[in-house]
Amino acid sequence: MAVGNQPTLMDINWQEVMDRKKLQNEQDFQSDYLSSLKDNANEIAPKIYVDSNGALQFTKGASGKMSPTELWNNYSNSAKSRGINPDLNYFETQLKPYYSQIVNEQFNTQMGSLALQGVPVENVHDLYRTNEDFRLNLISAIQNSTSPEEVGILKNYIA
Repeated sequence: MAVGNQPTLMDINWQEVMDRKKLQNEQDFQSDYLSSLKDNANEIAPKIYVDSNGALQFTKGASGKMSPTELWNNYSNSAKSRGINPDLNYFETQLKPYYSQIVNEQFNTQMGSLALQGVPVENVHDLYRTNEDFRLNLISAIQNSTSPEEVGILKNYIA
């Protein structure tokens, strides 16, 4: 009951306060987790570069992309460690597509930089023919791309 115009502790809807706090914790966790996924994608992204002799090189990423099962386990364990119940629907509709997208973006950005560096398409074709890891990454990037323009550009690199 309010005393004057000031609410008392009895006037506070404690369930609403707890629900808002829980929602804020979940939102903070999701934001932190998305940020960690982006950092992970940067670390595991393969590297495409021109070496000191002018040859195009490709090296696999540190540990490779997490499988959907590994991603779920990682998400689930992270959520539980913060006292949050993992949400399968959120995982399927938000996290899994986001992770695939950011991993592909890392590869596609590097592919785009090759043209900016003036690397001849024939050098990319040679790498495609001789490096199976590069070939598999390029094919995967084409299959997972959501942009028809990007697909068209990437297909130019298939020998």
